Amino acid sequence: MIDKVFNILTNPSLVSTSQNTVASVTIETSLKAVGRPAATLLDKHADKKTRQYSSVKELFYQILCLGIYMSVIPLFKKGGFQLAKKIFKDEVSMQNFKNAAEYLNYHKLACLPKEQRASHELMKLIPDKEIISGAKKKISMRDELLTKEKPFKFPLAKGAIELSSIIGSVIGLTILAPELSHLFLHPLMKLVGMNDKVQTPEKKVDTKV
Repeated sequence: MIDKVFNILTNPSLVSTSQNTVASVTIETSLKAVGRPAATLLDKHADKKTRQYSSVKELFYQILCLGIYMSVIPLFKKGGFQLAKKIFKDEVSMQNFKNAAEYLNYHKLACLPKEQRASHELMKLIPDKEIISGAKKKISMRDELLTKEKPFKFPLAKGAIELSSIIGSVIGLTILAPELSHLFLHPLMKLVGMNDKVQTPEKKVDTKV
């Protein structure tokens, strides 16, 4: 069972597809925050006040969803990485990093050209310790980054983090963000003076017989 999970997490297609999960969702939600309100304002089938109300509401909703999503994703990355370390406790490469943040710092540097790594601010966050592996010749993480054109990128660790991001995206955007957004949406609309969608004039009722 663990072997099957290992193969899934290290599959190049999965890693390649999910590498930009957070960036893709952020771009998509940002476009919705601009496009949907704009489309609502251009809809001539509704009156001006209704269009203004709906567009502002949609803008706030998308911004709130994005904020909530960006808040929960780091938790999923952190938790997913720690869970992977426990599941793959016999996989030595997973034991090189104490947490997801440490690995992501290493991975960012590993993706840069070699000549740019030494002066990068992230280099000071890389621990000067030997990489745990089955190889007889040992090399430190810093030397791996400073001396090799293509440092080893630990695909299992990367796969675990990106799979956690995908799960976090699904849960965050389909469950948490919509529910939490509605808690703040009404107060925000009231704050900008758009508590009611349409001010319906009161009808005078003739009580005379």
